[in-house]
Amino acid sequence: MANFLLEIGTEEIPASYLHPATEFLVNSFKKVLADNKIPYKEIKSFFTPRRIAILVKGIKERQEVWEEEVIGPAKKVALNEDGSLTPQGKGFLAANKAKDFSIKETSKGEYLFIKKKRGGEKTVSILKRFLPSLIREIPFPKRMRWMKNGITFARPIRWLLSLFGERILRFPFPTIRVGNWTFGNTYFKKRIILKSAVDYERVLKEYKVIPSFSERRERIRKEASLLAKRAGGEVLFDEELLDEITNTLEFPRGILVKFSQEYLNLPKPVITLVLKKHLRAMAVGRDNNLLPYFIVFANNPFLDKKKVKEWYENSAESRLADANFFYQEDLKKGLESLLEEEKKVIWIEGLGTLYDKTERIKKLVERYCDDCPDIDREGLLRAVLLAKTDLLTNIVREKELTSLQGIMGGLYAQILGEKETVFRAIGEQYLPVPKTKEGALLALADRFCNIVGSFLKGEIPSGSYDPFGLKRMADTIIEILSFHNLFLVVDSSVDFLLSEFSPSDVSLREKILRFFAERMKLFLLNKGYRYDVADSLVYLSPLIPRDLEMRASALQKFREERGEEFRALVIGQKRAKNILREAERKGIPYSSAVDPSLLCEEPEKELYEAARNLEPKIAESLRGREYEETLSLLLSLRGAIDKVFDEVLVMTEDVNLRRNRLALFSYIKSLFYSFCDFSLLVLEGEER
Repeated sequence: MANFLLEIGTEEIPASYLHPATEFLVNSFKKVLADNKIPYKEIKSFFTPRRIAILVKGIKERQEVWEEEVIGPAKKVALNEDGSLTPQGKGFLAANKAKDFSIKETSKGEYLFIKKKRGGEKTVSILKRFLPSLIREIPFPKRMRWMKNGITFARPIRWLLSLFGERILRFPFPTIRVGNWTFGNTYFKKRIILKSAVDYERVLKEYKVIPSFSERRERIRKEASLLAKRAGGEVLFDEELLDEITNTLEFPRGILVKFSQEYLNLPKPVITLVLKKHLRAMAVGRDNNLLPYFIVFANNPFLDKKKVKEWYENSAESRLADANFFYQEDLKKGLESLLEEEKKVIWIEGLGTLYDKTERIKKLVERYCDDCPDIDREGLLRAVLLAKTDLLTNIVREKELTSLQGIMGGLYAQILGEKETVFRAIGEQYLPVPKTKEGALLALADRFCNIVGSFLKGEIPSGSYDPFGLKRMADTIIEILSFHNLFLVVDSSVDFLLSEFSPSDVSLREKILRFFAERMKLFLLNKGYRYDVADSLVYLSPLIPRDLEMRASALQKFREERGEEFRALVIGQKRAKNILREAERKGIPYSSAVDPSLLCEEPEKELYEAARNLEPKIAESLRGREYEETLSLLLSLRGAIDKVFDEVLVMTEDVNLRRNRLALFSYIKSLFYSFCDFSLLVLEGEER
């Protein structure tokens, strides 16, 4: 066994590209090894801004040998009547260098088979074939072409290191000579010759490169904590920022920097975001308050900390001074004065201004208020009025601080004297799940507006295409409804907004509702419900996400606790659906209107009578969302349904009786469908 090392050396790759690219390379390499039956012990991955690498430990030097059957010509073609080989049979054996054969029965008749050994090829030969394409196929959001050879990558490739044990494994790659050398930190200019793949990490560390992402990240975390402790506080860790810093450095060294105490009058989110976006710095705090310190990391192993510290102090002064100016100007202007400016800002081309959107949100929220009597209606409507004004404030308009939208609106509203309901709703509107019900209703209306508006402009999510994050918005809507136990109807919000925009496109409405149904299905699957339970519920109309979640819970519980009864109930509904489907296929007309006078067999009379008696009870249980009761009532029809199947011929020759019996089953189906489509539930042993 040997160890294999591949390193792709580049100019600095953007931080966000590194992890997905390395993960792709590892998974692709694993697939090559699996497809070619090459055993190995483990694969380690490494990446820094200037390299992506994998180290495969314990890789076999040859692929495994296996035997497989190869089918040849049909027996009647391959053999003479006396059993000797025909020319075709001899040719097949010769072509495959085989002497022995067998005759086997297949679905197409008897055929000649041989056993042939495969594999045993040298691993290096296989890797030579696959490595060029593996490197080329690594995906990046944007690619560069730096030479006329057509090769593209995230950034120009400057070297390729490939070692199989202690030998160079060369493979063809345009303009790059594959070798056994790498480079250390940018402050070391000479090539570093590697004698063996296993020396990789040790040698790079000698040249001030920590190739392991997790090791660099932990080093940054520990050093930051020590520096913050020296300042009398603790680091306000931002995991996203921690990943970014880790991905921009090869040998991190921390520096504690101080800024002017006067800027602590700025809101905490403003300071932390200015430090994060402009300086890639971590804030320091104590007892939920900020301290006038921050921590930065540099890549230079020989840096002059004093000079670097001065540079960061000056940069912080400049950035925080700008933020403080914006903040003071915003407070002078207030929020309400920005409403007129909203009328000048286009929301979506052709769908009105930001002010028009605010008005639509207001109308939609007013409709929600009718179903939520326990909320502060006046406060919520005030929050709606001011919700989008912070998009026009100086701070939020600053390019690096746009993520403060909502947060700054809430802070400004609080400072300017708005009541708690108002500033909390404004501040929560972009959260994944707002804590207050007022914030939740504002968030719902805002997201519904965005989704319907985007669909109207043709920006419909498809596969990975979702430029405006509509899937995430729909998921958030469902999460909010679930968390706050709100039974809002998706259809009603969609219909209202479509009427506001005044299109009468039925197909567009269906596309939007199907989109929500698909997100609802994913929500149920993520909650641990079976796929068939989700399928049976999500296309019910109207779409009420919280209601469907409750139905899924009752149905799954019923299935687990009353397995045999559940099975019999589902089988009955599948049989009913099959009978109705067969009638439709044959063009036999029927309705759900049963004529009692045509019920001549006792079992069908009993079923009809039982269903008629249960119908109001089922409806009442559905209205009260007593879904376990609903299922018990439906289950009580099982005996009568089975009796009809056993004793009554539905597809009788008598046309009137046949239509009436089909109508009876259509009526029964409608009762069951009022809860879910039982025919979509999959029983054990059935194919999906």
